[in-house]
Amino acid sequence: MSVSGITEAKARQILEYVHEHTGKSQAEPVEPEAAQVSELNMVSLSREISTAAQALLSGKHAVNLNSSLSRQLARAITLSERLCSSAGSALNNVKTINRLVKMRQALQGISADKPLKNDKQEELALELKKYRKRITG
Repeated sequence: MSVSGITEAKARQILEYVHEHTGKSQAEPVEPEAAQVSELNMVSLSREISTAAQALLSGKHAVNLNSSLSRQLARAITLSERLCSSAGSALNNVKTINRLVKMRQALQGISADKPLKNDKQEELALELKKYRKRITG
């Protein structure tokens, strides 16, 4: 069982709580409320994104990154740092967490030790830009 934006253990706890207090079946999907999203999730996701982006920008193939991807990675780092410092703000909501998860997923399969083909760089740059714009509005 996995709910985007929260750990599996936390999702299980939420489902158990809902089942106990509302009588709803655990099989029913439960969408977490913004109040249930912890600051820790946003901070940890932001740090993961920042670390992955920094690894790409400082990896041995960083000189081969196109300018568009380099710019989006730098902006992802800046956004991540801003989100870490404002974890208790209005940006800490389910939509932001979900978009951070998607940014992290986009960066997850990329290795700083292997060169990226130009079309993959463009695709990644567009993905990062899309999610960053959706977070910042």
